[in-house]
Amino acid sequence: MIKERRNKEGIKVGIIGIMINLSLAITKVVLSLITNSVSIMADALNNITDTTSSLLTIIGFKIGNKKPTKLHPYGYARYEYISSFLISIFMVIMSSIFVFESLTKIIKPESLNINNTTYLILFITLIIKIIQYLYYVKMYKKLNSVSIKATSVETRNDIITNLSILISMIIMKNFNINIDGYIGLVVSMLLVISSFKVFLESNSLLIGVVPNDEIIDLIKSKIMSYEQVQGIHELFIHNYGMNNNYITVHLEVNKNMKLKTINKLCNKIENDFKKENYNIVIHIDPKL
Repeated sequence: MIKERRNKEGIKVGIIGIMINLSLAITKVVLSLITNSVSIMADALNNITDTTSSLLTIIGFKIGNKKPTKLHPYGYARYEYISSFLISIFMVIMSSIFVFESLTKIIKPESLNINNTTYLILFITLIIKIIQYLYYVKMYKKLNSVSIKATSVETRNDIITNLSILISMIIMKNFNINIDGYIGLVVSMLLVISSFKVFLESNSLLIGVVPNDEIIDLIKSKIMSYEQVQGIHELFIHNYGMNNNYITVHLEVNKNMKLKTINKLCNKIENDFKKENYNIVIHIDPKL
């Protein structure tokens, strides 16, 4: 039930993202045509990418919720990692395109048709993006979702981009200095770096990473809290997606412990760990 609710909320986040980003993309395309602004058009394309990212988030949650099969006995939860990985690739591509667009504007600056309506629309879209970012941060913390986290980083990048465009246009309008390309270049380089970090993080999750020492110590401490357990060795932790963790552990128990008592101990440990989203496989070693 918890997993079902998590997936429904994740899909809801994706649907909201599609509606907001598609609306912003259409608005900015129209504004770009009116103002003759390449940077606004690039930002519109970025919003279209955000729409794709939201769609990938929905697909990740939808497929990740499929039940295990004979072919994939550990389920499909890693599709959420794949979704995050694809989002990061889009982020790298779009931020790289923005670098090219900025360099083009530095080499061949163009006059823009800027007015108060332009400021108002950019300001409103900026506020919408800030609200959207705060919503994503809240939801990725609540759902512990890497794909929503990647989308939140992408949205934060959009805020930086929108703010830089707004500031550059205010300066150009009031001081007749065309710095749009230079500001765009600085911002786009920062976006490339940020996007690449998300790419590396998503890639590591797909390949598989060693759990941090805090998680390992916590698991060991919990296992050793059972009175009959006298020692632990050969502890392995495998992750097959969000809330889909498997533990293999060798437990040392008194050699005189009866089989019925051992079975009762193993069942209790398995049920306790199941409540914390860990599937544990136990091998018993009699301690001499």
